[in-house]
Amino acid sequence: MANQQIIEYVKASMAKGMGVEDIRSALLKTGWPEADVSAGIVAATGNVPAPGPAAGPAPAAQNPPEEKKKGHKGLIIALIVLVIVVIVFLYVAANIVTTFNEMFPEGFGEISNIISVGG
Repeated sequence: MANQQIIEYVKASMAKGMGVEDIRSALLKTGWPEADVSAGIVAATGNVPAPGPAAGPAPAAQNPPEEKKKGHKGLIIALIVLVIVVIVFLYVAANIVTTFNEMFPEGFGEISNIISVGG
């Protein structure tokens, strides 16, 4: 009888779009015996898979590979921080120009033509 952990892993992986050979490879890399992997795939899919490479000795712990989280939490946080920094920079820059224009309404020579915005 097929191992229930393998059957559940195969079904979950296939639901996420993973191919049978990729699933087989992942299970074999984690140390599941070839016979258990094949039986689990057959039980989960109803199809007899092509024989894969011979499995080496099984490690002590035989658990299906952990699902990799596809979250990009760090990237999202970095983008939010970047947007905030850009907004603060633009706000400060606009205030500096406004303050400069208020302090020197008649301008300050040639530099006022370079810095002045809307004036």
